[in-house]
Amino acid sequence: DDCGAELAALLAEAGLLPSPTHERVRNIVASPASGLDGLGAADVQLWARELDERLCAAPWAAALSGRFLFVLDDGRGDVTGLGGDVTLVA
Repeated sequence: DDCGAELAALLAEAGLLPSPTHERVRNIVASPASGLDGLGAADVQLWARELDERLCAAPWAAALSGRFLFVLDDGRGDVTGLGGDVTLVA
């Protein structure tokens, strides 16, 4: 059963995949409570959105491995242990 492909097609038709060519490389993890509780050094949610937009706009980024991971930590250390290929700590 190829339900994954069917789901992807439905999401694309609904406009929920910003970039079909870059979808598999949009692996960005950001501190989930960033900007919500005042405990982090910076709100990295805006950084995550900007990084996603720039990845989708860069043709070279489509060649990244689907396992390439960007990690944006707001300084509390809650996502730094994920082993990102690129990790930014505020």
